[in-house]
Amino acid sequence: MNSKISESIFSNEDLLIPMADVQHIEKLTHNGEPNGIWIITKHTKWNFEADIWENPIYIAEEKSKEFIKAYCYFRYEKDVK
Repeated sequence: MNSKISESIFSNEDLLIPMADVQHIEKLTHNGEPNGIWIITKHTKWNFEADIWENPIYIAEEKSKEFIKAYCYFRYEKDVK
């Protein structure tokens, strides 16, 4: 499928994230409440000794919906269109 992707980089006042680098997104909680997301990219490394991601990109809850919406549209354009 050779479709054009309209937006391949997510940007806001704090971040520039190449969408093609995103592997997956992990939702975070604190005391059962949403607490933002970690964006796991191809550059993120799993630390087996500490059992945690070493360098995920963190986005606070109030800005996470904007990224998730942009990423879902990116995947739609890449996979479906």
